[in-house]
Amino acid sequence: MLTRSQVAKRLGKSVATVRRIEGVLLAPWQDARGIYRFDPVDVDRLVNDIARGDVALWEEMRADDGASRLVKSAERASSWRGDADQEETAARRRQSGAASEQIANLQRENRELLSFAQQLSRLLVETSSRSQLKALPRDVLELLVTLVDLH
Repeated sequence: MLTRSQVAKRLGKSVATVRRIEGVLLAPWQDARGIYRFDPVDVDRLVNDIARGDVALWEEMRADDGASRLVKSAERASSWRGDADQEETAARRRQSGAASEQIANLQRENRELLSFAQQLSRLLVETSSRSQLKALPRDVLELLVTLVDLH
C-alpha cells in the first residue's frame, strides 16, 4: 500500500494534487494509524492513463465551458473502476444463482420427505392392530409416532 507522498512521486506531482484527486481518481483508505493508503494497482492504472493522455490531472477551469479536465478524467476513471464493480456484481449473481438452486433442491427434498411422512402416517393408521404395532421395532415405532405428530 502506498502513502500520499509515494503516490505523488509516482505521478510526478505534489501531495496537494494527490489530495485533490482523492475520491475522484483514486480511492484511499485509512490504516490503523490514520495514514491514507492507496492501492498500487489503482495508482499504476492512473499512471498509465496519464501516459496515454486519457487523463490529465489538472487543467485551468475556463469560464466558457465551466468544467475542468479533472472532472472529465474522473468520468473515465469511474469507467475502469466500473469494470471491477461489474465483475463483483457478476460474481454475486453467480453466488445468488447457486444459492437459489440449493434452495430449490432443499424445497424439493422437503416435499419428498413430507410425502414420505404422509405415507408412513397412513400406514400407521391402517395398521390399527396393537399386536401389529407391538411387532415393530421400538425405534421404528417412535419414528412413526413422531411423524404422525409432525403431520
